[in-house]
Order: sequence, then C-alpha cells, then structure tokens
Amino acid sequence: APALELRARLKVDGATWVALARSTEYGVPLMESIALAACLGKDDATLAALLVTADEMLEDDELLVRVLESAPPIAAETYIARLLGSPSFWFEPWSRPARAVREARRVWTVTLGRIALDALRAAVKAGPVEPQHFSGVNMLLWSIAQHLPVSLAGEAAIGWPRDAETWTS
Repeated sequence: APALELRARLKVDGATWVALARSTEYGVPLMESIALAACLGKDDATLAALLVTADEMLEDDELLVRVLESAPPIAAETYIARLLGSPSFWFEPWSRPARAVREARRVWTVTLGRIALDALRAAVKAGPVEPQHFSGVNMLLWSIAQHLPVSLAGEAAIGWPRDAETWTS
C-alpha cells in the first residue's frame, strides 16, 4: 500500500505518522487514508496510534469499526475500556462509540469483560434509566453478551445494584 511505503521511506513510527497527518489542514482525509492502509497492511503501530485519536480524526463510522477490528488486542481493548467508562455511553446507544463497540467483531478478554460489567453496574447505580433509554440499554446488553468470554457467565449474573433506583426498570 502506498501509505505504508511512504511511512517506511520517511522512517517514522506509527504514532509519528498519525501526528504528521493530524498537523495538516487535510488531517481527516489523510488520517482516513492512513487508517485504511494500516488495516490493509496490518500496520499494528499505526492502528494503535489511530485509536488514540479516533474519536476526533476518523469521521467514517465504518472505518472506525474496521480499525477497531484490525488493531492489536491491547490497543483495541484500551479504546473500548475508555468508551465503556463514560456513563453517557450506556444511555446513548446510537452514538458513534456505542456503534463501534457493538459492531466490531472481537471477543473480549476476561479483563475487558469485567470492565464492561463493572461499568454497566455503575451506570445503573448512578441514575435512573429513563423509558426512552430502555431499548438502547437492552441493545448494548445484548452486544456485550456477544462479546463476553463464556467464562464470565457466572460473574455476569452477580453484583448488580438491586437496591438502586433503576434496578426495577
């Protein structure tokens, strides 16, 4: 891929390559070209760097999902964990971050599964789930269940804030 060849010729690492793209007036289209090249060329260093700036620089939702699927496991899980930690994530199921988490075809590690379960428990405990959010929360629950390792099935059923105001809803 020409973008990977150019990176090799410039002798820059993935993070520097992404920083160079961000510094131009054509940052978003250049970043998206770099992202596609990194996915096609399995350029792990660039994919990991892209996830650091993905929310700001990757405007194409499908490309974000593709980067998330192609990125090395640690980088992808760090990105997903950051998204899961945002309370608003749980109540905005149609948001771009929620879509990326739902659609990226990855099986999560036990660690990320626990982060997801803990974050959801905290979101439920933090405030009431409004009726307009029910379907969205259910959709995210379904998606998380598909991503969780089977070994977490027992843990997924315990530790819910049954005394929280939102538990019945």
